Amino acid sequence: MIKFSSLIVVSVLLLSSAHSYAQSQDTLRIAMYHSPPFVSYDDQNEPEGVSIWLWQQISDAENIPHKFINYDEHDSPLQKIQDDLASGKIDISINPFTITSKREKRFDFTYPFYIGNLSGATHQSSRLEGFFNFIGSLKNSKVVILTAILVIFMTLFGYFIWLVEKKSGNFEKDYQGVVSGFWWSAVTMTTVGYGDKVPVTRTGMLIAIVWMIFSMGIVAIFTATITSVLTVDQLSNEMIDKEVLKNKKVGTVEASAAEEYLRRNFFTDVRTYPTFTDGLDHLTHNEIDVFIYDEPWLRYEINNVESYKELSMVQARFHMQYYAFPISKSLDHETRKKIDSGLLRVIESHDWSMLLHEYNLPQH
Repeated sequence: MIKFSSLIVVSVLLLSSAHSYAQSQDTLRIAMYHSPPFVSYDDQNEPEGVSIWLWQQISDAENIPHKFINYDEHDSPLQKIQDDLASGKIDISINPFTITSKREKRFDFTYPFYIGNLSGATHQSSRLEGFFNFIGSLKNSKVVILTAILVIFMTLFGYFIWLVEKKSGNFEKDYQGVVSGFWWSAVTMTTVGYGDKVPVTRTGMLIAIVWMIFSMGIVAIFTATITSVLTVDQLSNEMIDKEVLKNKKVGTVEASAAEEYLRRNFFTDVRTYPTFTDGLDHLTHNEIDVFIYDEPWLRYEINNVESYKELSMVQARFHMQYYAFPISKSLDHETRKKIDSGLLRVIESHDWSMLLHEYNLPQH
């Protein structure tokens, strides 16, 4: 009887242990680290962000037990997560990864749920640089030609008004009258019209009307040309030219898809940092010329962090990327299917579009 009771106790303990083990095996180990707008923390240190919301929708719908493992204490969380995914220490990362062939050899991915690009951050142009850009724009051939036309017509209409009005006594008869005619032409064109020199004859008034209408058109074209040249120059300065940047000091994140891209395209001076905020800090201290990384992260940080207000996004986007949750190759097929099914349902919903809009993330 005692042996039978002991056998029952042992059996219960074994079943309990097996059940606990099964539960621990079914609980997904999810890596995460601070990386807004996809993963961040609120005032109560609770996780929030695009990826957090997305995962909550999936896990609630598919009833997937899970626990978060924080990687913020690691010096290079991106690299550490990749290593732990490859070794099977974790099952999935809630921080989205760019899908690349190199990474796919080490771990798998869910269906992609966001499309983005690489972009760059650099210093904003100062007001002094803007002034010099304006001076430089005056050398543009279009501006030079328009300026010459403007001066020629100012001179012609000034001369015509002098010829007509010199007998009226309102304009001097000698060369001073020609100068006065040019002065009248200039102030009329700029709509200042001081009134010290005005035509009094009917012919002079007709010339004045023609010049007013004509000069408004010339000034409008001149202003539009200057604005266009300045805009093009500014965009040219901000655009990433890969051939030029290959010899610049370029920063990016260690073990990122951006680093793969830069090295694959023969950038000569690539400097890597543990996190993208470390890279932006080095950019603000002028230790690098430009910081290249995934546009959603860069844009969010520059727009929302006060210490990066002096930085600006370059206008160019390049190297389209697909983002997904990375998953360990050891994760069972049934759980993968649940995650992918739930993921597709969420990203097809209107709520997903609203969330991207809320975080100011472009929808491709």
